[in-house]
Amino acid sequence: MPYDAMGVVFKSEDEKTLYIAGDTIWCEEVIEALTKYHPDVIVINACAATVLNGERLIMNIDDVKEVLQNAPNATVIASHMDTVSHLSVTRNDLKEFKNKNNIDNLLIPEDGEVIDFTRNN
Repeated sequence: MPYDAMGVVFKSEDEKTLYIAGDTIWCEEVIEALTKYHPDVIVINACAATVLNGERLIMNIDDVKEVLQNAPNATVIASHMDTVSHLSVTRNDLKEFKNKNNIDNLLIPEDGEVIDFTRNN
């Protein structure tokens, strides 16, 4: 399924750089955003949602692994967990991956959880 990646980067001298990858899989555009902006915080939709023919619309665990490897100093937040009807990766799947691989910079927030990324934290 051909499509363009989507995302937005928020950058300021006095704040951490935030990259919201949006609805995308691991692709050249994501690599370019990581390389160009070196974000401190990355939000990725990570439940591996698919369309009827099985093609993915958003990242799966392999894609999450790529983001973590290509942005080792960033905090990565997994979004869209257990909230999309056509998902194929659950919050528990991602937690198992995180724990099995001893990953500290991957956050998998619970529904409604608030995360503070002010410069002082």
